[in-house]
Amino acid sequence: MSIEPHLFFNGKEFIGFEDMGDASTDRIADHAQVYILRSISGKWKQPIAYNFSRASTTTVDLARIMQSTITKCFEVELIVIATVSDQGSNNVAAINYLMQNTVPVQERHENTERKFFYVNGRKITHIFDPPHLLKGIRNNLLRSNLVWMNENEIFTASWEVIYTVYQMDNMSGQLRSLPKLTEEHVNPDKIRKMKVSHAAQVFSHSVAAVMNLLLTTGKGSRSRWKKKIKPTSSSNSEVLKFFDTLFDSVNGMSIPSANQKRLRCAMSSISGHMEFWAEAKKALKNMYFEDKKSNRKQVPSRNWLITINGIHDIFDILKRSYSMTILRTRVFNQDPLEFFFW
Repeated sequence: MSIEPHLFFNGKEFIGFEDMGDASTDRIADHAQVYILRSISGKWKQPIAYNFSRASTTTVDLARIMQSTITKCFEVELIVIATVSDQGSNNVAAINYLMQNTVPVQERHENTERKFFYVNGRKITHIFDPPHLLKGIRNNLLRSNLVWMNENEIFTASWEVIYTVYQMDNMSGQLRSLPKLTEEHVNPDKIRKMKVSHAAQVFSHSVAAVMNLLLTTGKGSRSRWKKKIKPTSSSNSEVLKFFDTLFDSVNGMSIPSANQKRLRCAMSSISGHMEFWAEAKKALKNMYFEDKKSNRKQVPSRNWLITINGIHDIFDILKRSYSMTILRTRVFNQDPLEFFFW
């Protein structure tokens, strides 16, 4: 994260210069990096290391610090299974650097939809923070339509339809069906792009259901909305429903119960996660964002595939090596790191 550059004297030395723990420079730091451990099966979370840098940490430095930190964990008998980060370019570069320098070429070629590396001979799986992945889909949809080639059907989603449905619902006043949605959720000029909850509340079952109802009951034919609502607009609800379920599947904590959403629960051999992910991976590979200006097709973040495969692999390891039968998928995000700075 960015920090305000500042120097102060603590009675012995000046503090505020670039410091990587094992090396320092005379450059004034303006960024901080923090590393936090989180239990997979328990509730504890613990910051364990930090460093200061001038601008973002370089790829080599970040990779070296990650290796060193994980090694220290092994030395005190803490078993590191996975690392989690957002999709920042320096984070991605560091993971790629670690893969290139610790994973044999053949093994990399056989696992192109996975990110992992080795430290002291132990495999570490890398996961991308699911809330950031969901925000990435939302941010891309703000700029380009999403096309989903789903077997014999083609679904096309656009942000314009989402905003129009919000406006239609907003006409109901106090009897709105989507009371949680505000201009900060859907108006491109007012959206708070850093709030994960806003993206999740748009990509939700309730919004998909109301959208499907409004677009199939003829209300969209009102002259005010005719130009924005097309016959294919109901495709939006299918796309929203898909990403709602996908996010649920990587955001579960509790044991399944009858009164909760199907995949908003801990993962197990009978929870349905693996069956859904098999279909979700096919769907993600058949989606693309349509850039009308350049006529270029951009696939949704392949980091969704990496994250799904990573969590699946971790579950297999935990079952085989530690006899774990359930896995709370929500532990694989960087919420503890985000909350650390609040």
